[in-house]
Amino acid sequence: MSTRKACGFLLSFVALFLLLVVALVAPALAIGLGVSPEKLNIEVSRGGSTTATLGVTNTGNDESNYKVYVEEDEYKDWFSIEPEEFVLSPQGNKGVEITISPPLEASGQYQAHICVVSMLPGEGLKIGTGIKVPTHIHVSAMPSLILLGAIGIAVLLIIVLVYVLWRKRRAGVV
Repeated sequence: MSTRKACGFLLSFVALFLLLVVALVAPALAIGLGVSPEKLNIEVSRGGSTTATLGVTNTGNDESNYKVYVEEDEYKDWFSIEPEEFVLSPQGNKGVEITISPPLEASGQYQAHICVVSMLPGEGLKIGTGIKVPTHIHVSAMPSLILLGAIGIAVLLIIVLVYVLWRKRRAGVV
């Protein structure tokens, strides 16, 4: 093979490679994703729940599909995400409600990541972008106010019941 043919073959290969790279990267450049806040710090009482809002913005030039999920399998049952999937027009935004309800036995500090992934609509090769939002969860041992209220009402009912029974017994004795 002559040097001229080898150079021609090499140039053809490089041109084809560059064309393939541009074809694959160009759609990814059109996808835009913004998330606010950039990290979540959640305080929740043991046995309680709390909700935070994560803002998602399509900063790209095309309509995009979005999916929001928790990365760590061990914490998936703690989270409720609404909506989990949605579509945003260019420059559109949406508030995603993240509700965290740790189990009764949980206490202390936990780390998780909420993933927000964007992909252009359509079939075939899915090219997208994503952001991981670090989420710090502090589960306090203090029971929730609802639980404290229920305990207070139960104690009050017991006191009233004991008083009524005491009055009836005293009335029967006199």
